Amino acid sequence: MAQDITPRVIWIADDRLPAEHLSGLTRILNYLKTKIPLAIVKASQFNEDSLLFRLKTTHLDIVVAPIKEYMKWERIEHVFGSNRTKGPVFAGYFCETTENKILEHHGSAHRRILFDCKHLLPSEINLILQNMLNENKRSGIKPFLQADTLIYCENWYPKQGLGVRLDNILNLPMVQKGAWHNRVSALRLLLSALWGVIYEEGPGRMHEGHASDATSPIAYFQLAADAQCLAMRLLFQPGSHASAAETLKHYTPGHLHPTRGRQLLLHYSDFLRVHAIPETGTLEITTLLFPSAPIEKDADHLHSVWIDPLAESLLVEPPYVGPNPLEPRLRALPTVEVDMPRLKALESLSNLRTEKATKRLLTEAGNQIRDLKIQVKEQSEKLHELRSGGVGISQPPAPPEPEDLLNAFQERYFDARYQIRQFELQIAKLEKEGGKAYDLEVLRMKMEALENREKAWIRKLMTTLEDYRKVMKKDPKSKGE
Repeated sequence: MAQDITPRVIWIADDRLPAEHLSGLTRILNYLKTKIPLAIVKASQFNEDSLLFRLKTTHLDIVVAPIKEYMKWERIEHVFGSNRTKGPVFAGYFCETTENKILEHHGSAHRRILFDCKHLLPSEINLILQNMLNENKRSGIKPFLQADTLIYCENWYPKQGLGVRLDNILNLPMVQKGAWHNRVSALRLLLSALWGVIYEEGPGRMHEGHASDATSPIAYFQLAADAQCLAMRLLFQPGSHASAAETLKHYTPGHLHPTRGRQLLLHYSDFLRVHAIPETGTLEITTLLFPSAPIEKDADHLHSVWIDPLAESLLVEPPYVGPNPLEPRLRALPTVEVDMPRLKALESLSNLRTEKATKRLLTEAGNQIRDLKIQVKEQSEKLHELRSGGVGISQPPAPPEPEDLLNAFQERYFDARYQIRQFELQIAKLEKEGGKAYDLEVLRMKMEALENREKAWIRKLMTTLEDYRKVMKKDPKSKGE
């Protein structure tokens, strides 16, 4: 007879809970029964021996037990396989406020999986369980998102700062104008924590004082948000902390280093998932914010967490992948100019690549340049007189006419646009032909350098126009002189 491979979940309901918490658990279980193949048994009528007997006769993919039983039932992990990187899951749950120190007595040295049934919505618990049931959804952030949700991504390189990165992310429309605007504080703290994991505790710190290759990324970052959740994902190689035991040790709540990035992630995530991938020494961190916002209601106690070693074959969303025809949902994280209101909407890696945005900007600048010509000409004449020199001093050549400078600026600008387009075509060709990652990164860096020069030209021009606008406000009559 063929083995039944239909996913099965057994949930041991804690019928010893106070009435208020028991009703909440019952509501969750009634919802889950409509979504997954779920068997429910009472904790008062079930023990570890009963569960072990059932495992001998029935295929189970997930076992969920009250946190007290979860902390004590060590034989379940041995039956499933202590060193497993795929297969069945043994998880715990709590319905009451639970102190972090309870985890000090947890027997497993490789994994910890807990559900917060006090604060999470039934739909949010179902979302996590669905991803556990399907092994191919145990990594990445796509399984937590709706099918059409865009995912912003970028590589992190040695010696990068945090300030601009925070500005870029906090200015995204889904944060500024979306449903997640009221979670900006938590988002800022989680971003700072992820940055600390890389640059204060991980591979970014290792590069300090070394002439390392600045073109090689040390981490891969993703961010996405829809109505279900806001998700962030970080992949990197931490070096000595890549084993399952070390990962569990470093991502266990502790009081010795409360401000480290790892501890902040535990403190401010509604749900935190950490996968150590033994074959490659890679660590995947996924942190989620949910509409139920557990940390806003109780930030100082235990939250939902999933720490588990993962087989490399289950890492279905590989790192360091940028936008390409095969990944239509990926978008490069845009750069937002926050220091100049006139340019706040510019995005260096996306919007500036479109000719439409460029023409609109140049048209606006051209209209004001015509009003500026008289003032520039007068300034040029005064400068010419000052540079004329006295007896015995040869007169320096006259500076270029303003019209010539403006024409030269436009020529240089369109030439830069043409070069950027050529870089884009070369990158697309290399990606299509499977070019080397190093060659692609070199081309991207050249293109980004040229785009940065292009933005600097625009900023200088806009500064001049802003000064002219201020003069016009103070002395409107001068415009007609």
